[in-house]
Formats: sequence, C-alpha cells, structure tokens
Amino acid sequence: VEGWTTAAQGVEFQTQRTLGLKPAEGLYYVELDTRRNSSISQDIFLSVGTYELSFAYSPRTNRSNDNGISYSVAGLSGNVAGPSSDYKRREWTYITERFEINSDQMFTLTFAATGTSNSLGGFIDDITVSNVPVPAGLLLMGTALAGLGALRRRKS
Repeated sequence: VEGWTTAAQGVEFQTQRTLGLKPAEGLYYVELDTRRNSSISQDIFLSVGTYELSFAYSPRTNRSNDNGISYSVAGLSGNVAGPSSDYKRREWTYITERFEINSDQMFTLTFAATGTSNSLGGFIDDITVSNVPVPAGLLLMGTALAGLGALRRRKS
C-alpha cells in the first residue's frame, strides 16, 4: 500500500470473500501474521498539538495467543489481543488513543503482529491519525481573558 513499509515477511490483504469479514473501510484489510509475524510502518510528520490514533481491529481465530497487534507512534504504544468480550472474532472494534506532540517532527507509526507466529494473525483496517482541535469554548475563554486584560491595562 502506498506510503507503508512492510517487514521482509510481508502482509496479507484480505477481502470479504476471503474469510467472510467485510472490511471496516474500503475494499481490503490487512493481516500481519503471514508466514510469520510481520509489521507495517509509515513515517508521518506531526506538528505540536493533540492527536488521535484510530484503527479497526478484529481477531482472526478463537485462540487469544494468535491475534495480537501492537501499535506505536510518538511515545504512544499499546497492544490489543482477542478474542475477548471486548474484541469478538470477525467483528471490528475501533481502538482510539490520544497523544501529545511537543515539537514539530517526523514520527514512525508502526503496527506489528504479536503472539504465536503461525500465519493466523489479527486484522487491522481504517487507520487514521488526526489532529484534535482545541475546543471552541477554550478559544472563547482565552479571547475573553485577553480582552479583560486589555481593559484593565486601558483603565490604568
């Protein structure tokens, strides 16, 4: 996929016809445990601010040690593994995490298969990294405080 780098083992692109799981978005989703555990990564430039990483996850098998996916970007890292009450086999669950960027720079976003390396891994789809805007209320409050400060200086 354009913009993504894969480990030497590669990845598998699945469709609804492959295993009966409809992609969360688009026509395909990715399995990272092909012949053995694999990974994908992409370099992204992020400016100072708050961001949200979101992706769809689904376990492939009923064995919890087969389906793990780890993820990381800019100091944020985590792991999902199912099946469980939170992550049901052949159902998409969205994972969403927020993180802060303190200086403009390039970061590497990585997803990797974890657990038993047996060609039956977890699936991921619909990956997004988006800037979280400052709430309008905070902007209004900041403007009001600046206005009060200007009035105070003016009266002095």
